[in-house]
Amino acid sequence: MTTDISWIRGANYEFSVQAVVVEEGEAHRLAMAGQDAPDGWVIYRRLRGAEVEGRPLLESHGVYRDETQALLNASALALEEYHVQEASPEEEDDEHPHDERFRQVAAEMYEEEGSLEIDANAPVSRGDDPGAYVQAWVWVAYSDVPDLEFDDAEDDAA
Repeated sequence: MTTDISWIRGANYEFSVQAVVVEEGEAHRLAMAGQDAPDGWVIYRRLRGAEVEGRPLLESHGVYRDETQALLNASALALEEYHVQEASPEEEDDEHPHDERFRQVAAEMYEEEGSLEIDANAPVSRGDDPGAYVQAWVWVAYSDVPDLEFDDAEDDAA
């Protein structure tokens, strides 16, 4: 057992697994290396950058009898937090102020109804060069695909 604290980073929170000694009732305290045999392991969660009087805000997030299980659960919590953030619709509102203008100019320059179309909310990806990629739809007719019979279109529609 070590007294070193290592944190597993999530999207907004960090998670740590610490050896604890269970005292009366459900209360627990950190085990002291070389002095205490741990009764279990606690996952602590803290919001990155949140402190009160110079001390991080911590909350207990489960007590485990098995250290490996506690470490796995802490890792799973951090990964789950990233997945929740990726699936969050709030990210869509996080667009650059120039995205709409890029869409408009792309439509003016390239859009041709039925051949190349740009959605009103098409993703815009700015690069290192001065400019941006705007996602577009390009129509490909079955007749343009070699070795594809029109009857295959019915299979694709299902």
